Amino acid sequence: STKKQTITANSTTVAEWYALDQPSRDAMWLNKIARSFMLPEQRPTEIYTDNINSQLLLSKKGGKSANRWLNLRYFFVKDTVAQGHVEIHRVNTKRNAADGFTKALAKDQFKIFTELIGIC
Repeated sequence: STKKQTITANSTTVAEWYALDQPSRDAMWLNKIARSFMLPEQRPTEIYTDNINSQLLLSKKGGKSANRWLNLRYFFVKDTVAQGHVEIHRVNTKRNAADGFTKALAKDQFKIFTELIGIC
């Protein structure tokens, strides 16, 4: 589901990390539902981000002290990745279909967007 964030993020990295939190939780919930129906678990669920700093935080190769207050969301996403439930992949900003729903695009980017979502 799409909804506005209820918390103001102090950086784009924090905002992107908040955006990774909910799909990670949804993946865990869907896996529980699948198990309850005795369906084979489809692991890992792939989640895409165009934010490099989010991936650096995930791989322990980066992260500023300004991001320390991510706390529970940070550790939840890190744990779901460590347990193999989800994988976070980088997607090039030009190939990020979600941008077409959240920002104005130039004509050439709009054409790519419509192709990505299967309209053209």
